[in-house]
Amino acid sequence: MTGNLAHIALNFAAAALLTITLAGATGCERNSKKPVRQMTEEDLIELNRSRANRESELLDEYIAERSMEVSKTRTGIRYEIYHGGGVDTAITGRSVGVTYTAYLLDSTKVESTGDKPRYFRIGQDNVISGLHEAVTLLAKGDSARIIIPSYLAYGLTGDAPTVPPNAPILYDICLVDIR
Repeated sequence: MTGNLAHIALNFAAAALLTITLAGATGCERNSKKPVRQMTEEDLIELNRSRANRESELLDEYIAERSMEVSKTRTGIRYEIYHGGGVDTAITGRSVGVTYTAYLLDSTKVESTGDKPRYFRIGQDNVISGLHEAVTLLAKGDSARIIIPSYLAYGLTGDAPTVPPNAPILYDICLVDIR
């Protein structure tokens, strides 16, 4: 959870910086006499909440158009387990091996492990925070489609050149090993 909170705080800080930069850019005309309105913390929180709500609506539309049967976590991750495995579940602190292909919602492939598992320790290693949470929803052998909202993926900055800013990521993932 600490990783998730840090990622959310980083996204909030990036949103604040972007908003302040944009607000400043609109008031930079040489002969402009318009006062620049400074955004308050409450304004930034509302802006972030509004953007997250709109993204959630878009994800729900995406899911409905494809007749996916998903569950939704309280953080906004949507997932559909389409092949059940065993009973050994992934928990924070354990090392897991996953194979996956990651896509943008327009079906552009952004990353794939191929047949070779990628290993990481849940809650500790350097993968997007949404992936840490997502694997805890799975048992060894499970295959799932997982949609991670942008604020739990690469956020406002994206991951150039493959992931644009504010892009949710769809993982077709299999949990192949738990250590």
